[in-house]
Amino acid sequence: MEIEVSRSRQEYLVTSLILLSVLALTVLGFIGYAVTPHTTNGSAALLTWEEWQLTKARLAYQTEKSGMQNDVYRLRSTLAGAADPVRTQIQVERMLQDHQSGLNTLSVERSLLNSAIQAVGDWSIGAAPFEQADQAVQAVEDILTDSSELQSPVYQIFLPKVAR
Repeated sequence: MEIEVSRSRQEYLVTSLILLSVLALTVLGFIGYAVTPHTTNGSAALLTWEEWQLTKARLAYQTEKSGMQNDVYRLRSTLAGAADPVRTQIQVERMLQDHQSGLNTLSVERSLLNSAIQAVGDWSIGAAPFEQADQAVQAVEDILTDSSELQSPVYQIFLPKVAR
């Protein structure tokens, strides 16, 4: 006695779609579990609107500050080498354009960085002494490395709201 099993093309398609759906839901479940914030006791926490805004503000703050630190490193390496006016002026123009605007919480750092960028540009064309450019870059380095993340204005603004 022979048993013949025949499936139509449509049945294979439906079965395949069901299997793919189950696989996709499983993968999304694992991803969701990995990125879900947890409380101190280990249970999953619901991310409130204020916490989401805090997360976005932290990311923007860290991104802008990191860009500033990278530019300070470039300024320091420019000062360490021989003065190349053309290359330095191109870098200076790009850096000044990059730091025209940004977060209000980093306005002091941004204005110091812009002053340091201008000082390095002036040094490269011989309009300012090396010491002046070096001191300007050092001032920016000091303020960017001394500011702790927890003392940043972003945390001071948002933490009291989230803690309520």
